Amino acid sequence: MKATGELSDDSIHLINYDKIAEEEKFDGFFCILTSKLGYDYKKILEVYGNLWRIEESFKITKSDLQTRPIYVRTQKHIEGHMLICYTALLILRLLQYKLKDKEISVNRIKQVLNACTCVLPNDQAVMLDEIGGLLSFKEKPSTKGEMVETLTYDETKDQIRSDYQKIQKSFGVKFDYAASTREDFNKYLKQIKYRVSKK
Repeated sequence: MKATGELSDDSIHLINYDKIAEEEKFDGFFCILTSKLGYDYKKILEVYGNLWRIEESFKITKSDLQTRPIYVRTQKHIEGHMLICYTALLILRLLQYKLKDKEISVNRIKQVLNACTCVLPNDQAVMLDEIGGLLSFKEKPSTKGEMVETLTYDETKDQIRSDYQKIQKSFGVKFDYAASTREDFNKYLKQIKYRVSKK
């Protein structure tokens, strides 16, 4: 009752037959509502079909890029944290786009990028550390010609190394484990360009 605020024992059940008839028109159909009036049905379906990427991007920022929890307090620091996370997501997505049919998961790209380190022993040199490298026993001929088991790097089983090479190939560059001059290394970096090919 409105006056006392108590619940009434009486209940009134009504069926809205007009609403049921209206909803029945859509039985067996999957409706997509859009505000893009200039899109034809093919474009609408294409955009809708890619929504999973947006949802996946939110998941990536929360889990892989650790957007949350945020351990900073000031507005400037929070904005800086979010900008770094967004930039990392953008780089991941650009890498995946560039890889096309050889697309690598976010987790695998993270492993490759974490493995990419270089050392600057002096002002003139740059040393790129070995990317990946899985040790395994292989039979190789010794100096005497007999087959012996030797502990060597096995590139065929090394996923990090394989992914690293796929990324390099997609950008049309190659720079393996080596020591180089800073001049050569800078030339290598300038070779890396991100171009989107028109379809």
